[in-house]
Amino acid sequence: MPVRHEWQLKPSMRLRRRQWLAVACLVLALLAMAVTKQLYWPLLCVPVLLRLGCRRAVSPLHLGCDGQRWWWQHNGQQYEFFIRPGSVRRADQVKLQYGHWPWQYWLLLADQFRSDEDFRQLRRCLYRDF
Repeated sequence: MPVRHEWQLKPSMRLRRRQWLAVACLVLALLAMAVTKQLYWPLLCVPVLLRLGCRRAVSPLHLGCDGQRWWWQHNGQQYEFFIRPGSVRRADQVKLQYGHWPWQYWLLLADQFRSDEDFRQLRRCLYRDF
């Protein structure tokens, strides 16, 4: 019987700060363009960018593997996925490429896990699979 591993994830504050910093830089660049070039369309983009900054991406709340397959659970539904080439493992983050397109990935940071041991356990499972 294969060993079943399951991880419960929480939102990452570090990732949220990165997203807000990127949105703030883009908004400032658009405002500077609107002032210097006297264009009004960049001003129309600002509310859209702020709305996108507030939007939360769909990220797995539960992630698991049982030795043969990987799965994630969201809103009570369980979905199976395969880890594709392009996944990256670093000391404090893991980028799981689950789709064929470059934007189909989850960036899992160490602060999303309940403990450091959970994050290390995920990395051990990934090393075995690659």
